[in-house]
Amino acid sequence: MPAESLSWRASLGAALALSVGCSPLIVLGDADDTGCLDTGCVGVQSGSGGEVAVGQGGAGPLGAPGCRPAAVDRSCDGLNETCEPTAADQGCSDGCKGSYVQGTSYMACLAGADFDQAEAACQANGMHLIKIDSALENQTVLSLALDDYVWVGGSNRDDPNVFTWLDGTPFFSSGAAVGDAYENFGSGEPAQDQMLRCLQLRRSATGTWSNWQCSGKQSFVCERY
Repeated sequence: MPAESLSWRASLGAALALSVGCSPLIVLGDADDTGCLDTGCVGVQSGSGGEVAVGQGGAGPLGAPGCRPAAVDRSCDGLNETCEPTAADQGCSDGCKGSYVQGTSYMACLAGADFDQAEAACQANGMHLIKIDSALENQTVLSLALDDYVWVGGSNRDDPNVFTWLDGTPFFSSGAAVGDAYENFGSGEPAQDQMLRCLQLRRSATGTWSNWQCSGKQSFVCERY
């Protein structure tokens, strides 16, 4: 694995401490972690797939994937503490909004976060930066985005010729979509610049995508998947 890939993956652990609205984020926890001081914070446990949020993890009732009833709502996911859809999500930190759309939980945050900080904030709520699988989901991001530019969960950090989602799924390679994968790069995108490795979506440009420097500070949208 390239050294850069190891570096950015390792940096996520440090970025967890900068998650939106958490002081502090407890990295090791359980379903009723009393060390989580603020709403929007959860205890997480490390697993083979990286940091995995618990507290509202597991499969809940009402067909809400990733939600488990809890005494207190700690996740900004459009669901309340009993895993029922709600428009007044008590698990959201200031500047973030949870939504439950067509069976999927999302969190949109108006925050100045770089790509890794944004992913860490998503993980603190049992999510990842959004993986956009279709034109319909791209429209969902447009409706949820709280600013013009938002981070979404794609990059070409592991291979400059291949864009992948954070779960490792490739969706764009050598100037074209991979198989039947969805992509929505704007005209002239992605830019052929090794400094621009992380994927952003622009709301005012009908949701087209472009690559930008991962250290840039902007808002973001998360998804539970």
